[in-house]
Amino acid sequence: MKKLALAAAAVAALLLGSLVVGIGPSSAAGSTIGYTIIDNGDGTCDLATIDLNDGTLTDLPADSSADACVADLAADPQGAVWGIGGDTLSLGSAPAANVQTDITVVAFSPDGTPNPSPVFMSDAFTSTVLAVGGIAFDPSLGAVIQVGVSGTDPACPTGGGVCLMTYDPETGVATPIGGSGQLSTPYDQLTSCTSALWTTYDPDGIAFATVSRTTGAVTGGAGADALPFGFDCAPGTNTMYGISFDARVPAGNAPASSQGVGVFDPATGGYTQNAAVSDSAADIYALAVPGAIVPVTTTTTTAPPAVAADTVTPAFTG
Repeated sequence: MKKLALAAAAVAALLLGSLVVGIGPSSAAGSTIGYTIIDNGDGTCDLATIDLNDGTLTDLPADSSADACVADLAADPQGAVWGIGGDTLSLGSAPAANVQTDITVVAFSPDGTPNPSPVFMSDAFTSTVLAVGGIAFDPSLGAVIQVGVSGTDPACPTGGGVCLMTYDPETGVATPIGGSGQLSTPYDQLTSCTSALWTTYDPDGIAFATVSRTTGAVTGGAGADALPFGFDCAPGTNTMYGISFDARVPAGNAPASSQGVGVFDPATGGYTQNAAVSDSAADIYALAVPGAIVPVTTTTTTAPPAVAADTVTPAFTG
């Protein structure tokens, strides 16, 4: 079933360990290569490359996995591909720092194998939910994530809504920047462009919105002319590549899975298609556009000290 822009990611397994990162085939001359998720419709997914100029889709060789069903993708400055996944979790009430949540950040290895690790945050957040999740790498902030939260953390004092946080890949700790200021509207995916951080929301139809780098506040913008299944700015630019329905096929005649790749203008909501996706039966969503490609490196994520003051029991609702 096609993942619409506001669909929640599948539950990702909690795992600590060695994360192999640094990914990417060489780009042919004239090609812009991105990464996307193929939804297999059976609870598993695959990471794939997508040529954003001609639509060529190439499934990477790793086995299909539920852990690959992330909500959003991002590429770090070295070209490594990351995702964010997870589900609703009740954190409890005893104030503490560095409490393990059920939100996971996933480092993909070069063959597309997902390597999830849990996100840690303050227990002032009484619950987290990823139905509104996003991840991006920003030149001024580093890794940032966007997560739905409830609680009393002073950085997101609204008691609920969507919180923008910096994320430390080495420790797994997420530190709040600030809340969206709009509690009733879900947000989906996140990207860093030169002009701003951008997300999408659903005021009565999918629209683009900016996210303040300093406060996390969300400012609504133009409605999207085409449904954005995935979007990402090429590093250091305002060129927002995207995935939507195949615009070549008249409305009402398009196969349910027919998709295309092109360029969004988030300021106006406009969409220009470059090509249809080569596999018309593939069901894809989320997008990461890497910059420089680097050799594979290895980093180890180390959990912060355990919190003895509170026993955290996951309470899944989805």
